[in-house]
Amino acid sequence: MIGQMQKNIRRVFWLFVLLFALVAGYIVKIAVIDAREIASNPYNRRLGAENTDRLPGMILDWQGHVLAESVPNEGGFSRRYPFGADFAHVLGNRLSKTGVEAKYNFDMQKLELELWQRIDKLITGRHIEGNTVVTTLDAGLQSHARALLNGRTGAVVALEPGTGRILAMVSAPDFPPEASREDWEALLASDLDSPLVNRATQGLYAPGSTFKIITAVAALECGQSGFALECAGSRTFGTSVMRCFDGRAHGAVDIDTAMAVSCNVYFAALGEALGAEVLVETAERFGFNRLMAYPLEYSVPSMPLPTDARLDELIETAIGQGRTLATPLQMAMMAATVANGGIAMKPHVLDSIQTRDLRVLEKQMPAAAGAVIAPDVAARINEMLVGVVASGTGRPAQVVGAEAAGKTGTAQNATGNDHSWFVGYAPAGHPQIAVAVILEETGGGTAATTLAGEVMRAWLEAAEAER
Repeated sequence: MIGQMQKNIRRVFWLFVLLFALVAGYIVKIAVIDAREIASNPYNRRLGAENTDRLPGMILDWQGHVLAESVPNEGGFSRRYPFGADFAHVLGNRLSKTGVEAKYNFDMQKLELELWQRIDKLITGRHIEGNTVVTTLDAGLQSHARALLNGRTGAVVALEPGTGRILAMVSAPDFPPEASREDWEALLASDLDSPLVNRATQGLYAPGSTFKIITAVAALECGQSGFALECAGSRTFGTSVMRCFDGRAHGAVDIDTAMAVSCNVYFAALGEALGAEVLVETAERFGFNRLMAYPLEYSVPSMPLPTDARLDELIETAIGQGRTLATPLQMAMMAATVANGGIAMKPHVLDSIQTRDLRVLEKQMPAAAGAVIAPDVAARINEMLVGVVASGTGRPAQVVGAEAAGKTGTAQNATGNDHSWFVGYAPAGHPQIAVAVILEETGGGTAATTLAGEVMRAWLEAAEAER
């Protein structure tokens, strides 16, 4: 009887030990592992609250240019953005609860050597300041890309293919980051042109002919590299008619020629030969229908093509139309993956977190998201994309002194004129920059292609000047 009672007591004891351990573990998880996510959650009311005891730390570009800093005033502090609206969407502001300002708010509020900072304030009067966030962004390229947009609605994304470092991310229209709370409430109440939406990561568009890269990858992997046909400018598929741009007949085309001239008839026929299941599987490896390892706000690219899709759905999808939707960031990553030999790198905007005296506390290292396509497939796609820029529809993206590669696109827009796309990278042999550009309602054309070429040229020239 007594022995049984002792066993029951031991069981109850160990049950309480287990429950205590679970509660302690959960507290540790919240306080240590989830602390940054909780602090940066947009529903956290303290996110926009000003702590008058300290100044949030600075935000810098990778070369040390100040992108955001705190300026003391009688009421606490105000946030200053030296580059104005150039970084509006990617940085956000203290009111937007988005961008770098929100994601790394916890780090910019955190104090290193707090006791020493408080003693230093008593002696020197220097303000107590949180940690500094250093980004991968390049101030020069960012400002240049925004200037090239020149008031047009659209987005530009530029990243480094071998690392995933985001070099520039611009969305237009934008907003003044130093807007007052009253101005901000007016912006929230207005739906005109959606200036608060970061089109680079949250804008969803039909990818148009830039999607033909994925269709070509599927063809190469399925042994359809020799697929050829005679393009008469249009072709009937079941009850649907597919037309090339302006009804232009391209004659005898193979996969290289079709990519260079962006032949819709060819890629529609190729999509029919491949089937929906193959197209979807290939697209999902490039990030469609999947969450992305990206720290800031983004929309998920979608390709809702069923395996038993109708023929008209299949051929539309194969040329980047139909219900397929992509973000500029996703399309820039697609180009970067090809440029990087088939390896996708996780896109990141954080370079490091440092103390106010620039001692490194945390360093973001490049990380691979996975092998998307085989190196030989990437090499063949590279050849095709070089041909697009050298002698095809992408000629406006040519860069003097460097061989560029890329793909143009025109995305149909049900509410207005067509959008203009370009994705690509340079130099083709040793890529240093990958870009995606979309310009809304331009009616298609070469606007995005020309702008992308200017962005690549500016980056390569700046890199050459530093050597």
